[in-house]
Amino acid sequence: MGIASRQKGARGELDIARQLSAWWCANPALLKAKAADLPIRRTPMSGGWAKGKGLEGDLVAVDERHKDFECLSVEVKNSEAWMPATLMRGRCEIFEKYWRQCDAAARGPAYRMPLLLFTKARMPWFAAMPWKAFAHCAREIGTSQWFAWYMRYCAARPAAHTGLAILRLSDMLAKFKPGFFKEYVKHRLTGAA
Repeated sequence: MGIASRQKGARGELDIARQLSAWWCANPALLKAKAADLPIRRTPMSGGWAKGKGLEGDLVAVDERHKDFECLSVEVKNSEAWMPATLMRGRCEIFEKYWRQCDAAARGPAYRMPLLLFTKARMPWFAAMPWKAFAHCAREIGTSQWFAWYMRYCAARPAAHTGLAILRLSDMLAKFKPGFFKEYVKHRLTGAA
């Protein structure tokens, strides 16, 4: 990976760290905060620091008051390699690679919900999450008026399909409260989801 590519990825991770910090903490001022002032930050060494600590992923909560953010395993991709048309048809190999990485990072001693945030030049940020998590959150706000792409996706084995929901990140941040995800993970851990 070249320097320009790493810098582009780091800029994307910082942008997302600001957006998620502002959302998770209900503090819009964090959208303009310096990286060192964010309660949710890029994981040191692009996620390498957290490997083996049960915190794999691109972002980590560094503020003890927001450790519950660790119910999510967030991967951030700022890449030109995917095409919206192939993604909508469910035949985007690079997206599947990104999702497998995100899903693998979420596995550990305790369930963490995989959340893949991705974009490309001149496109908004999108969020991909398990369909069941999306449905749980949509139920919480009491609406069926959602436009989400539904995909059948082969996770680890060809016979194991997992449903994914893909929506604009701005919609997720505006409509879903962080507590919805915490509740979903809690239900998942107790076997209720």
